[in-house]
Amino acid sequence: MAGSTTTRTLTVLLCLGLCRGLWEQEQTAVPPKPSIRADPGPIVSKKSPVAIWCETSLQADGYSLYKERGSEPWKTSIPQASSNKTGFLIPSMSSQHAGLYQCAYSTGRRLSERSEPLLLVVTGERSAPSLSAQPGPVVASGGNVSLSCSSQSTWDTFHLLKEGGAEPPQRRKSEWKYYAGSWWWQAVFPVVPVNTSHGGTYRCYASSSSNPNVWSQPSAPLHLEVTGVYREPSLSAQPGPLLLPGDSLTLQCHSEPGFDRFALTKDQGPTPPQSLHGQHSPDIPLGPVNLTHGGRYRCYSGHSLSHVWSAPSAPLDILIAGKDRKPSLSAQPGPSVPWGANVTLQCGSEVRADTFHLHREGSLDPPQQLRLQDMAAPRQANFTIRPVTSVHHGTYRCYSSHSSFPFQLSQPSDPLELLVSGQGLQLSLSVLIGISVALVLLLSLLLFLFFQHQCQSKHRTSDAALKDPQPGDGMELDPQQNGPEDNAKDVTYAQVTFRSRLRQGMAASPSPLSEELLDRKDGQTEEDRQMDSQAAASAAPQEVTYAQLSLMTLRRETIPPPSSPSEEPPDEPSVYAALAVHYDTVENLIRMGLALLVLVVLGDTLGRLLTADHELGGVGRDIPEPTQNHGAGTTLSAFTCSLTPFLLSPSGHRDLFLLHSWVQGADTMPPTLPALLCLGEMEGEGTPCSVRPQGSGGSRGGVLLRAPGKSLTDSLAGLSLGLRTPVQAGTLPKPTIRAEPGPVIPWGSSVAIWCQGILEAKEFHLDKEDSSVPWTRQKPLDPGNKANFSITYMTESYAGRYRCYYLSPTGWSEPSDPLELVVTGVYHQPSLSALPSPVVTSGGTVTLRCGSWEGFDRFILTKEGEDRLSWTLDSQRHPSWQVQALFPVDLVTPSDRWAFRCYGCYRNRPQLWSPPSDPLELLVPGGSGKPSLLTQQGPIVAYGQRLSLQCRSDLGYDRFALSKEGGQGLPQRTVLQFQAGLSQADFPLGTVSSTHGGRYRCYGGHSLSSEWSAPSDPLDILVAGRLPGRPSLWVQPGPTVAPGENVTMLCQSRSPTDTFLLTKEGAADPPLRLRSQSRAQQHQAEFSMGPVTSAHGGTYRCYSSRSTSPYLLSQPSDPLDILVAGRLHDRPSLSVQPGPTVAPGENVTLLCQSRSQTDTFLLTKEGAADPPLRLRSQSQAQQHQAEFSMGPVTSAHGGTYRCYSANHSSPYLLSQPSEPLELLVSGPSGNPSPLPTGPTSTSGYSPQDYTVGNLVRLGVSGLILVLLGVLLCEAWHSRGRPHDAASS
Repeated sequence: MAGSTTTRTLTVLLCLGLCRGLWEQEQTAVPPKPSIRADPGPIVSKKSPVAIWCETSLQADGYSLYKERGSEPWKTSIPQASSNKTGFLIPSMSSQHAGLYQCAYSTGRRLSERSEPLLLVVTGERSAPSLSAQPGPVVASGGNVSLSCSSQSTWDTFHLLKEGGAEPPQRRKSEWKYYAGSWWWQAVFPVVPVNTSHGGTYRCYASSSSNPNVWSQPSAPLHLEVTGVYREPSLSAQPGPLLLPGDSLTLQCHSEPGFDRFALTKDQGPTPPQSLHGQHSPDIPLGPVNLTHGGRYRCYSGHSLSHVWSAPSAPLDILIAGKDRKPSLSAQPGPSVPWGANVTLQCGSEVRADTFHLHREGSLDPPQQLRLQDMAAPRQANFTIRPVTSVHHGTYRCYSSHSSFPFQLSQPSDPLELLVSGQGLQLSLSVLIGISVALVLLLSLLLFLFFQHQCQSKHRTSDAALKDPQPGDGMELDPQQNGPEDNAKDVTYAQVTFRSRLRQGMAASPSPLSEELLDRKDGQTEEDRQMDSQAAASAAPQEVTYAQLSLMTLRRETIPPPSSPSEEPPDEPSVYAALAVHYDTVENLIRMGLALLVLVVLGDTLGRLLTADHELGGVGRDIPEPTQNHGAGTTLSAFTCSLTPFLLSPSGHRDLFLLHSWVQGADTMPPTLPALLCLGEMEGEGTPCSVRPQGSGGSRGGVLLRAPGKSLTDSLAGLSLGLRTPVQAGTLPKPTIRAEPGPVIPWGSSVAIWCQGILEAKEFHLDKEDSSVPWTRQKPLDPGNKANFSITYMTESYAGRYRCYYLSPTGWSEPSDPLELVVTGVYHQPSLSALPSPVVTSGGTVTLRCGSWEGFDRFILTKEGEDRLSWTLDSQRHPSWQVQALFPVDLVTPSDRWAFRCYGCYRNRPQLWSPPSDPLELLVPGGSGKPSLLTQQGPIVAYGQRLSLQCRSDLGYDRFALSKEGGQGLPQRTVLQFQAGLSQADFPLGTVSSTHGGRYRCYGGHSLSSEWSAPSDPLDILVAGRLPGRPSLWVQPGPTVAPGENVTMLCQSRSPTDTFLLTKEGAADPPLRLRSQSRAQQHQAEFSMGPVTSAHGGTYRCYSSRSTSPYLLSQPSDPLDILVAGRLHDRPSLSVQPGPTVAPGENVTLLCQSRSQTDTFLLTKEGAADPPLRLRSQSQAQQHQAEFSMGPVTSAHGGTYRCYSANHSSPYLLSQPSEPLELLVSGPSGNPSPLPTGPTSTSGYSPQDYTVGNLVRLGVSGLILVLLGVLLCEAWHSRGRPHDAASS
């Protein structure tokens, strides 16, 4: 009995021990450590909020946050209900909050391990360091670059951080280094070799060893751009690489398809480019250009939102002319060059220059360039062209420059036209020579055959030949004797007579060979020989004694054959007849060969004449005006000359004559003849003439005289002598002088100075103020009381004050009033703006500000219009170091057009002005109907996007103006098109940047009126992506809403913001705005909509904004689609395969079907925040269906599902929902497990009621104690019973 009792006791104690061990093991098990993170990040700027989040996989009862590994919690958090995460908010970050943080959680009586440490850093203490890249931030892939962080303040450590990078910040100890003339604390972070992952934005910070978690302010961002990843583009210039100041220039970057970002760099000597500012258009406008635009450019292509670029394009040099005085350009031996010859173009300069450039007009190629090795005078470069071909024909100009400013050229030289002749002649000569050789060979063969045949028939014809005593064919030379007065230069003429006679036996039928072929004679008349003798007797070899045009004539004379006496027929008529026929055939062949030879010679002669005529015509079409040189104190008006008899030859043009001269004892034509022939003007009509030498070498040359519209006799009639001295006549009225189109002339433009006097005026003179002699003179034009003085290319040498006077039969008139001629475009362009705005109310006042960095002494403001009013003010220095002048404009009314430009100049050169500023027109709004202003891109545009605004009206306006609040400009556009009674104009604003954000209005007007309409309604342009942060957008109760329900969209952001905007894609309405509210360390705004209709369906995004910059927005939130169900007359069906109850790990397919025509199905789950799943419809067995596959299934897939149908024409309108389908995921026992209401646990733990568990434990413990008490009592009584039995 006792043994059994002991056994039971031991068993019970063993069970209790095992149960207690298991219970104690469960009580002492440590939960897994949590994770810790900082939002928005561990590096926090001073006074900014930050939240430290502690997360676990279990449901915790409380959380603790530890700082610097302390034993006591720094903060604790006990949630109202069990949760797997909590946040500790630091509302204003300071240096006291910096350090290491850890967190832990408790569950029941258990405390978890601490998390991994989180280092929280505060920035913004003390000044920022500087960050630079060596050799530069633009580096080729595979190259090396070093990022240098430096500061003159004392720091121990520098930290380099890449924005958006997953890597922790790099750290380097600082070093004390000397560079750039001072000592710096510096750390170098090498990046080798560079690859595409290194591209991005970098910042650096500094810290001290005493407080390593307190950092300085961040450096300025450094954008590291990686090039050479893609194939290089090509770069071209329109209209060309050589321009004048004021020209418009567009550089075009041509790349392979697929690139949407382009960047342009300008070389700065050996320094690599420091940045790549990308834009979306390959066309990069740079005009109007000035001297600073000259340089070497390259372009790159890339993709948006990327720091990776292509290799650079080949360099393109942009040259800007107009810096110094123009050089001279000449051609040696002359501007008319035969095909295949050599020509040298000589460019010389009076100013100091070491480089010369030669450019052909119309060529897109860069100018040829020559560098001088010797800078000693004369400064001249020779551009040799060899051999000359037709491609070299054209107009050339040359420029000079200095190596110190290689892209700034001088003014262009006067144009030089290079004429290439003889291309067709060379081709014709080649053909003619070939034909001649062939004919000579043919004739040689025929003669050989003829003599061979003659030798063979010699014996047979010997008797017949003896019977014929007539002489054979022969040639006779008849010299013509000259008279004794002829000298050695006379020409001996000879006449060649070719005669042929037939034998007597052939007299009955004479052959054509019996006639004489040709009788040619080139003779000289007696009058010509007399003129030759006069030329030979001339004693002055440098003067022209006579000119003669020799004209060749070709005469053909036919001499009748001599008659033959009648004779008897020969004894052998057959032999003679055969011989006659044979001889006649050969003779005809010879005649044909001679005729062909004559044609070849004639063709060659005609080709030379036509070529010579073409050369003369080319010269005559463009002969530069002769330079006029005047002696001091005299006026050279005409010459007298005495010409010996001459002959003229027409050159094929009515206004061209060629004079051939024979000069005794001279190799070239004397210079006196061009001076005699080419006068400043001809008598009578005042027609200018031009002379150009013709021919080369020898004693025979010529000049080309051009007198348009006049015969040579009339032209030579104007050769007279007279020195005219101006004589003042008090009775003559002074003339008037004016300039067309006006006295202010852009550089390189033409201007005409008109001087008008009386009808009796014979000559007009124009004087320039700084010239001691008359500047130029002209004959009067019809009706005879005015003259025109033209300047074809305006430069600084023509700027100044002019007066004119005229000569009448009674004497010289008084000088006119002065005319001041101003040239613009010499310096840099100033800017003109209106303060406070170019939109002025009627009767109001506005101030026009003209400013420039050039340092002008004066500014000139001009008002466009018939009066051409102008105002001049001395400049003043602005605090920004600009010079400016403020012009007040009062009493602005709508009855006048207020359009202005301004110029800058210096006091010592008052006639040299800068280019005009961009035009500025003041706008005075009126009361007519307002237009409408809209944009095709919508009111919210992304940074870098192309933006264009459109102003339209139905009131027939033909011009529009666009204004921006706070803007200084007022761009205008004429109407581009009329459609359906609407007039409209587009205002392209280019690539969007931060400056494009603002409020715009437009105005309409009529071109014949200065009045404008009332302003349009304002249009706000908002630029997205310019503020940090990206908000999130949520919807309650879900994205699929039935008509008539209410829906709320919640926009949240962790970044500080004070305004949220909600937009709908495709909506023309402006965005909805709400003030931000702060809740649970979040900034948020709730946008309520309801009752929902079909119009609410669409894609929504939200943005954050700040009141300090209301037109700059953050990045957009992720899109959120609002779907309106029940708008289509359809209800699909939803089924599941293999069934609604699925075991974990299996696959399941939900099948959505409809008999109606549909192209899209959507599957939704009740309570899910995710957007619906979409699938394209498939047609099977007269049904439209879509299969939504899921697997492997987990407990998270359990829930209630519905499906909808939709059409692509209205993707946000859905059908009626299908009947709900509940999907059950079974547990381990095979029973369905309910859908968990809380967050899904991935570690296998399920929620438990720890209070009930504790009560159960207490109950079990009490029961064990009762059992132990019973056992002890039983043992006590058992031990007492044997004692009593023994005693009894």
